[in-house]
Amino acid sequence: MEETSRISKTGLAPGSFVYIGKQRPEAVQLEWISYNSQTYQALDIGQLSEFKPEQTEDQVDWLSISGLHDAGLINEISEQLQVHPLILEDVMNTDQRPKIDIYEDTVFVVLKYFYLPGDGSDFSSEQVSLILKSGVLLSFHEQPPEFLKPVYDRLKLSANRLRQRGTDYLLYTIIDLIVDHYFVLLSRIEDRIDELEDEVIYNGSRDVLSRIHLYKRKLTELKRLIWPLREIAGQLLRDDISMVEESTIPFIRDLQDHLIQVVEAIEIQRDLLNGLLDIYLSSVSNRMNEVMKVLTIISTIFIPLSFLAGVFGMNFEYMPELHWKYSYLVFWVVIFTAASGLLWFFRRKRWL
Repeated sequence: MEETSRISKTGLAPGSFVYIGKQRPEAVQLEWISYNSQTYQALDIGQLSEFKPEQTEDQVDWLSISGLHDAGLINEISEQLQVHPLILEDVMNTDQRPKIDIYEDTVFVVLKYFYLPGDGSDFSSEQVSLILKSGVLLSFHEQPPEFLKPVYDRLKLSANRLRQRGTDYLLYTIIDLIVDHYFVLLSRIEDRIDELEDEVIYNGSRDVLSRIHLYKRKLTELKRLIWPLREIAGQLLRDDISMVEESTIPFIRDLQDHLIQVVEAIEIQRDLLNGLLDIYLSSVSNRMNEVMKVLTIISTIFIPLSFLAGVFGMNFEYMPELHWKYSYLVFWVVIFTAASGLLWFFRRKRWL
């Protein structure tokens, strides 16, 4: 799939809407979810002008945008919803580092959602951008967010806590769901590390070595993209943000604790992979030593035999042993005795 790089933005003014990422043929999808403690509705809307939040005190309006390649729509969002162009410029850049930007009336959060494909060979990431304004949450996804289904299901239940709280709690819920997926991802990676450990011990092929390096590289990438999330949680806790209610603070503090656990789990798995790499290299070295030991023993046995064969293979005329009737038999007896004696000596020394 063709991908647009940063080069296309070279020379453009800050705040220019240029999509950076994989080009997708699908049309942008807009879903408007509006709810409070009593009512709930979810609508698929065809254009942004249909999004008309009520802006009442207890009403939450969530606009989910799937697809980031429509610069015209992004421009409409900037004008209609009064979102800073620099924020939307970062939204369209899917190579963005996870971060949080806090404006006077806006909180902007970028994070990565990771998933494992069915073949289990690798894992991929997609960017999720969240914009929190008073009573309104905008979420931007590269493709329809199947991972948000638990949030949709919870919103349909009137007795759920999510229906009783504001937009800031919805922001926390989405971030917490993505962090929960990190634990699922790390659990599956841990299972594969266990499989690699068995293969290293009982097989030790070059394919195992390449997969060890693959997971080391991916865990490094995972840490690079997850580490900034601790800063996001810390900023939400430290800064006096009017849109974040005091009742949501304990949940954000719990989220920060989960992120610390994720980072620690990544470090543990990287240490396990380093240990597997050491085991692999040691096993390869041991196998090489075994081969060299066998070859050395064979060479050691044949050195005296080659000496005897060389002596009696010389073309001197006066060698009395050559004219003796039993010399050929004696030669083989000496050869066999020397070889047997060396083998017995090696076994006694536990070299075999």
